Amino acid sequence: VYCFDKVLGMNPNDRDAWVNKGDALMELGKYEEALECYDRALEIFPNDSESWFGKAVIFNKIGKYEEALYCINKTLEFDTSEDYFWICKGDILSNLNRIEEAIEYYDKGLEYYPNNEKAWFSKGCALEKLDKYDEAIKCYNKALEINPNSVLALNGMGLGFGNFGEYSEAETYFKKSLEVNPDNKVTQNYLISLENLKKKYSLNLFENPTKKPNFLKMMEENTIPSWIKNNAGWWADNKINDNDFISGIEHLIE
Repeated sequence: VYCFDKVLGMNPNDRDAWVNKGDALMELGKYEEALECYDRALEIFPNDSESWFGKAVIFNKIGKYEEALYCINKTLEFDTSEDYFWICKGDILSNLNRIEEAIEYYDKGLEYYPNNEKAWFSKGCALEKLDKYDEAIKCYNKALEINPNSVLALNGMGLGFGNFGEYSEAETYFKKSLEVNPDNKVTQNYLISLENLKKKYSLNLFENPTKKPNFLKMMEENTIPSWIKNNAGWWADNKINDNDFISGIEHLIE
């Protein structure tokens, strides 16, 4: 922020400096100051998509969803080329409980960048809200294919299996998530909830889970998970590094 102030002291009409200062202030949680910076950038260049996007993100964070929707629409009015613009609109629509529309925008974002794990996870969450648990877990699995160490994807898989009464599998994914990020409070709460279920309903619930849907059986029948196969191909093509590939193999061994 100090450096951007220096730049703006020399040139108060530097749009990029205002936007970058806004981004920095947003990261610090200083939302009102960040909004002021984006507004200054828009005074200089009213069609600036990044400034409108920054405002959309902040309004979404503070629960002003209608304002966020207006800003993300302005963003997309000037630039439709970034996957994260479409995904942001999906998040805002989901917060407005316009779930079907949200899914459409997650799909739009995935058209631009199919390997966006955040989009797959968010789409899975939206599908869960529609009680489409089978489709949701496929989205979480897709996110896990992209990043085997994604806490979001691992928690999503845990939730997905939990929705089908597969509590042992759910516990496995939550524990793996906790290995990646031991301080994650969300994951810790999921495991506490599972422990409470064990105590309340006895271990029989874990020994006799509900009948699995066919797609889950098919997933389990694959000795090598699809995301491991993908990683092997990407590794061979030098698209991922050795550490990422080894991480996937270690997860399979576990």
